[in-house]
Amino acid sequence: MHNFAEAALPGNFLVDTLPILRYVPSWIPGGGFKKTAKEWHRVVDNAGWGIYNWSVSNQETGQVLQPNLWGAHLEEGTPSEQKTFDLVWSGVAAVGGALDTTRALVAKYFLAMVLHPEVQRKAQEEIDRVIGKDRLPDIKDKEDLPYIRALVTEMFRWESSTPFGIVHSTSGDDVYNGVKIQKGTTIIPNIWYMLHDPEIYTNPSVYDPDRYESSDVAMKRVLDIAFGFGRRVCPGSHFAVASLYSIALATLATCDVLPALDEQGREIIPKAAFTSALISFPEPFKLRIRPRSEKARKLLQEACSLTEL
Repeated sequence: MHNFAEAALPGNFLVDTLPILRYVPSWIPGGGFKKTAKEWHRVVDNAGWGIYNWSVSNQETGQVLQPNLWGAHLEEGTPSEQKTFDLVWSGVAAVGGALDTTRALVAKYFLAMVLHPEVQRKAQEEIDRVIGKDRLPDIKDKEDLPYIRALVTEMFRWESSTPFGIVHSTSGDDVYNGVKIQKGTTIIPNIWYMLHDPEIYTNPSVYDPDRYESSDVAMKRVLDIAFGFGRRVCPGSHFAVASLYSIALATLATCDVLPALDEQGREIIPKAAFTSALISFPEPFKLRIRPRSEKARKLLQEACSLTEL
């Protein structure tokens, strides 16, 4: 994931701007990117094929949980060489595309809950009212929880994990607002501004799930932007959204997310500060997580026991 962030950062390698440099030998000044590319290719190749080969050899041992992305295809018999190749890299794309972005979003979720206890209380009230306190919520429950849907959507809008998306290149000549854009022009989408446009979002820097007024149409607009555009849309979007829903539902139903305490027992309120990189993370902060009740603690313990089985 570190290599990916370095490779996808706009302008990080001169060969991206001057493609003719790909013909330069690796041993002369300016050709070092070829050695880097060779090493990074080895890393991602081992990651993809290593996981796939482990899955193939452990389908019947119980170590591979079912159902899974590759399991249904492998049950049909030995796939062709081309299908095997497609399976490996579709898996890498779907999961790899959501790993660091999901980590960033989860960290931002906990930061938002610490900074906005009123949002947390309102979300917990909705879960208690709709689902009750006798079971853990399921991701399917989100359809009956409009405020939870707004809370998750606002995570993607408030501080996008990929504020400048992935660099694109125009496939043909175009004109936008009177400006001619030639075929092959490098385009860097400013996702952060699209989701902070004050003409669309009042007080855009404020984390506020109520701004959607339970409108799924308004929420969809955010998600359609947050994951990029066209053929380069993030392949891990479904995994990222589902992961954030799962974590938000589980923690809100069973826990209170609270500020950390200093040595005198006073709350430490973190700042809403974020790194500036291809994938944006919150600056390090501390927090406390406390079960809402003894019953909630037992529900979590039972869920962990089932996972271990």
